[in-house]
Amino acid sequence: MVLNAHRQPAESAADSRKIPLLADLFVVGVNHRTASIDLRDRIAISKDVAGEIQRRIIERFGFAELITVSTCNRTEFYWSGEAVPDSGSIFGLLPNLDKNSEMEASASAYEHSGPDAARHLFEVACGLDSMIVGETQILSQLKRAYETSHKLGYSGICLNFLFQQAFAVAKTVHTETRLSAHRSSVPSVALGLARALFEDLSKPNVLLVGSGEVARITITTLRKRGARQCTVVSRAPERVRQWAQNWNISVLPMSQLDEVLGRADILISCTSGDSPSILATDLQRARHDRADRVRPLLVLDFGVPRNVEDTVRGLEQVYLRNIDDLQAAADRNRALLEDDIAAARRLVSSAVDAFVSECRAATASAAITAVRTKTELLALDEFQHAMGRLSHLSGKDRDEVRALVHRIIGKVLHAPSEALHEASQNGDASAAALWARRLFGLGKSADRDDSGHSDGNSPPVAKG
Repeated sequence: MVLNAHRQPAESAADSRKIPLLADLFVVGVNHRTASIDLRDRIAISKDVAGEIQRRIIERFGFAELITVSTCNRTEFYWSGEAVPDSGSIFGLLPNLDKNSEMEASASAYEHSGPDAARHLFEVACGLDSMIVGETQILSQLKRAYETSHKLGYSGICLNFLFQQAFAVAKTVHTETRLSAHRSSVPSVALGLARALFEDLSKPNVLLVGSGEVARITITTLRKRGARQCTVVSRAPERVRQWAQNWNISVLPMSQLDEVLGRADILISCTSGDSPSILATDLQRARHDRADRVRPLLVLDFGVPRNVEDTVRGLEQVYLRNIDDLQAAADRNRALLEDDIAAARRLVSSAVDAFVSECRAATASAAITAVRTKTELLALDEFQHAMGRLSHLSGKDRDEVRALVHRIIGKVLHAPSEALHEASQNGDASAAALWARRLFGLGKSADRDDSGHSDGNSPPVAKG
């Protein structure tokens, strides 16, 4: 680098590329293993209010970045920032959640930080943390959550890098293990239950209520397994008409649900909403009007919050299965893939190590850049001040003095730069970068090490 009066401070440009410290990375959430479906119903976040909830959380806790993930089996909050509120405080900002539900959510929540937060997301993206191990639908859901936050400006340097790495490791896992060959989904496992009740899927009338990704996957799976008589009822029929026509499936508006409900032998519901859209009285009335009342009705509820009123279980010849009822089938699927699960976890561990190394290297690089920038600006200021008093020097002499100053800066900063690079390899990048910034008067940009712990001279982490 050559001193230049027109040179802009380098750190402002570097800041747009550097990765924040691992200590600022957190996730809080609940999933199918830690929370009942009743609780997951209450804390599920619909896409209509997701942006508003994110805005509210960011304003409340001052997070630098936030991505919210809400699926049928999990609700999670990934953030970057120095504040570490307890999980109850975050869940307490969800709409229509009373104090008891907030306490229940807090008791059911898991919390991870730094490398553990990265590992958790990587396992979620690969389907290792799913009810149906290896399922790929969660990857699409993560991508949509990421894209939503990114468009709203809530995802920045840290979470962009984290989620992009998660997508990459998911691709590697599904390419290099048999999880890709044996991947399944909640719809495919649920339809296995349908085969147990109806041996020939070409005979029963199938009624699907919904229009999203789950609905599309379900119809595709049904048709591949021989279902012929299929009808889709949707609040937005135009959204499903194209793929429904590809499978020669009838599409009706939600206003006609009552007209076709009585003809269903398999009812699959996967809509979004805060309350059940199919009530026990609806089904009771519909079955009363059909000629063959003893014919069984299989109701598969894929919604969280649940779409079908739970009292439907009390109706004669009606068999209701929701997300949590699929656990036994999911366990059988997991038992077949133990070797591949172990291989996938090894790939995830390697990806976490690589992620941590890049974060540490970026932390060291950002500190080196900041130190060099400040040193160069100080030298430039002194150089220009000196040249004002040495106006008799020729242009060649001025260039020689400038080069001399540059060489001195290089030699003085060589050892600290090498030490910071070495610290990044040894896992001490954050502490080394912190002291480098302090020694050169750059302020406290970070006061925690890579594990997320504060050093003895740092202020306590803010609690929400």
